[in-house]
Amino acid sequence: KRVPWLFQDVSQSGQVEMFIDSCNQFLAPDGVGLLSLKSASERDTKGAFAHAEKRLLEAGFTLIEKIDLTGWEEQHVLFHVVF
Repeated sequence: KRVPWLFQDVSQSGQVEMFIDSCNQFLAPDGVGLLSLKSASERDTKGAFAHAEKRLLEAGFTLIEKIDLTGWEEQHVLFHVVF
């Protein structure tokens, strides 16, 4: 059975690919995905958020919202997507 939503907050390189793999394995069609991405954990910190958005779209996700978490979490963006 697949789940209706999936949240990921992992502070290590390759976060986006881990999220995509997890969604492919566990998330139901039209399920909601929330990816909390920390740019400092990625090799290319300056391009991390743009790269993540591009990869999510290439993987077939619909981007609902990209929320900058500055003030709560430094160097974090929360991606709200539908699978």
